[in-house]
Amino acid sequence: MSIGDELIDMKEGRSIFSRPQKPTIWFDLDGLMRGDSAARAAFNGTMLQNGVFSRNEVRISEGKNPSAAEGMDEYTVQTNMAMIQLLDTLNKAAGQKTQGAANGNQD
Repeated sequence: MSIGDELIDMKEGRSIFSRPQKPTIWFDLDGLMRGDSAARAAFNGTMLQNGVFSRNEVRISEGKNPSAAEGMDEYTVQTNMAMIQLLDTLNKAAGQKTQGAANGNQD
């Protein structure tokens, strides 16, 4: 056996140092289990609002390409159920001003 024969054998995966691998086939059955569009919208909306999925993860699960836009890989949560005592802190962090949130007024 010459050096050229050894290179060909290694190229074809018949080297004595590696085992030949069996071909593997994967079937994606997620499309069969997806449900209707209303159920998917409700599920994805809940996952986004609770910070479980990012917007790009939802796009990928819906078969769309991920977006390169800024913030699409960030996890977000809604703050509409935040305690009233924290609204002033949350709004200051967002660059807004809430009047009376610190003392419990809901103006």
